[in-house]
Amino acid sequence: MVIINESDRTRGNPEGQTAKVFHFGELKGLFNVSTGSRKVKTTTDGREYVAITREGFFRPKKLYSDYYSYTFFGAEMPYAIFFNGGIALHGTTAINMLGKRASGGCVRFDPKDIKVINDLMRTT
Repeated sequence: MVIINESDRTRGNPEGQTAKVFHFGELKGLFNVSTGSRKVKTTTDGREYVAITREGFFRPKKLYSDYYSYTFFGAEMPYAIFFNGGIALHGTTAINMLGKRASGGCVRFDPKDIKVINDLMRTT
């Protein structure tokens, strides 16, 4: 199970923009993430939308080792785990943005962290 704290990180809320990962009830890690920027984004086909990370409970639908976005100009999405339409947990090259809102709606992780999560999901 992955629990995303999508709230803003502040001095009073140091766990904002993090993900807790549990495997068979055992906490495996607390990881820095970036969730939806809440800004207007433009897709490859010119569609505009507000980048929000959806709330709720979702099951993983597809897992990949290597994936490239059709929506965002072929952006790399290493170890993508799709759970809600085109929304995924995946690695990012924008490591400096982890802990801040920055994505188009996906949940971005350090590639080494999402590889661990992707591997765990493949075992269950």
